[in-house]
Amino acid sequence: MTSLSRDIARYNSFTQSKDKLFRIFQYGSRLVLWYFSKVGATGRLAYKVKKLEEAVSLSRKLFRMGNSFDLMIKVKDSFKGPDAYQALLGVITHSFKALWLVMDHVIWLGKVETVQIQMKTWSQWASRAWLVSLVTATVIDVHKLNDIKAQIIKAKTPHGQSDHHHRNNVQLLKRDFHGAQLTFLKDFCDIFIPLSSLNYVSPGLAALCGVTSSAIGFKLEWEKHGHPYKIKE
Repeated sequence: MTSLSRDIARYNSFTQSKDKLFRIFQYGSRLVLWYFSKVGATGRLAYKVKKLEEAVSLSRKLFRMGNSFDLMIKVKDSFKGPDAYQALLGVITHSFKALWLVMDHVIWLGKVETVQIQMKTWSQWASRAWLVSLVTATVIDVHKLNDIKAQIIKAKTPHGQSDHHHRNNVQLLKRDFHGAQLTFLKDFCDIFIPLSSLNYVSPGLAALCGVTSSAIGFKLEWEKHGHPYKIKE
């Protein structure tokens, strides 16, 4: 088996990794549907794309079942942040994301007609909770980027370290900075999705941002589980 095949197999063994692929299909379908609505395209192809988007969306909601519990653990861990400000931001982002997921579970139950709910009301409140979580996460990302950048500047001075050890420290920090940049872009793009649900931006922009953030998420998972990012000398 080739190295690439092994990387793909390893990547495919993680649920979060596969979810990024499904997410690309989901928002890609929404982008196509938005385009069809603009050009007035209807018919069998539009119907198939709509069914694909609905199927992937429902499947992803099912896959997220139980993730709210994991986030509550992260809320607890956030209290151990380096300072009170970052700890507060961590608590807010994980708490509101957990709240969004709980409401998302209820919405899924409503869509499969297990319970009767006011779908529009639940969807709007879920979007608000997700929006708060994403905005806070983006603020955290900015702080992390600034912190790593400061560490890189500081690490460029050897401080008596050997050249090899010093070079490794700088390389590791640059890799962390690369990951933090991608995470910031992913979270920032995701903000437009709940904004669209709340009618602040167009569905087309939200779908495009959804595809972009999903592609970035795919890259992050690929570098984590498939092929690690290599820093250029």
